[in-house]
Amino acid sequence: MLFRRKNYCCSLLEEKMHEAGRRGFAIIPSTYNNTFSFFLQFRSVDFKKNKEVSNSFGQMGITYCPWCGKKFKQSINKEKLNELAEKHKHLVDKF
Repeated sequence: MLFRRKNYCCSLLEEKMHEAGRRGFAIIPSTYNNTFSFFLQFRSVDFKKNKEVSNSFGQMGITYCPWCGKKFKQSINKEKLNELAEKHKHLVDKF
């Protein structure tokens, strides 16, 4: 596993960080100019089954954990976050 629980503010956030690209809800980190952004995404179909972005998902930017309320920038290991953002950059719709 890429992360250990100590890298997250809560276990639900850890679970949703690993749901990227799957049907249902996920948290997707993204980087731009050395700054992190976080997106709450929902998908009706797994990315692997339908790569037509506009037909299968929606997203919104968030700054706090939806489950425990902690601010993301204070509660997640930045080195590990860079790895995850790079791994999932193809999943984020950059308006």
